[in-house]
Amino acid sequence: MNSITKIIAALALVSVSAFAQSEQVAATANEGSGLIGKRYAAAGLGYLDVRHSSYNAFAAGLEYNLPVNLNIDVLTSFSHTWGEGNDINTVQDLNVTAVSYLTQGAVKPFVTVGLGYAWTSANDEGLNYNVGIGGEYQLCQRASLTASVDFSDGFRRRTQSDLEFSTTVGVNYWASKNVVLKGDVTLIETGHLAYTLSAGYRF
Repeated sequence: MNSITKIIAALALVSVSAFAQSEQVAATANEGSGLIGKRYAAAGLGYLDVRHSSYNAFAAGLEYNLPVNLNIDVLTSFSHTWGEGNDINTVQDLNVTAVSYLTQGAVKPFVTVGLGYAWTSANDEGLNYNVGIGGEYQLCQRASLTASVDFSDGFRRRTQSDLEFSTTVGVNYWASKNVVLKGDVTLIETGHLAYTLSAGYRF
C-alpha cells in the first residue's frame, strides 16, 4: 500500500468515526422531552376567540419538523382557517421556518426565521415573513414547556393589519416513545386568543 492510499484510508476512517460520533451526540442531545431536534409530523385543530366579538374562527393544520444538524431544524407547516357562516372567507397559509437553537441542560433557547405564502377565497394572496425568539424547557422525561414571542409581516405595502406580534405558550406530552400530544395558547397583539390541540408522530 503506497503513501497516498494510506492517507486516503486514514482520512476515510477519521471521517466515518467523526460522523458516527456526531450521530451519537445528536441522538443523546435530542432524547429530551421537547420537540426541537426531533423529526416528527403532526396534525391539529385550532379555535380563534376574537376579542369583543361573537365571531368564531376555526383552523386545521399540518406540520413536519426535520433536523438538518445539531443546531438547526426546518419546520414546514400548512393551515386552513375558516369562520362561521358561508359568507366568511377561508385562508390558507404555507410556511417554511428555520429554527436555530442551543442546548443548555434542560433549556433550549431558539430563534426562528420563516417565509410563507397565504391565499384566501377572496382572491387575496401574498408572501409574508416571520421572526421569533423563545425557549423550550424540559419539565420531566415525558413533558416540556415552550414559550415564544413572534413577529410577522407581509412583503406588500405595509398596513397596520399586516404587522402582528404574538406570544405563544405550549406544552407537549409524550404518550409513548413515538406519539406526542401538544397544546398551545397564543395571544395576538390585538387581544385575540388562539387555542390549538394537536397530535404528532416521531420518526
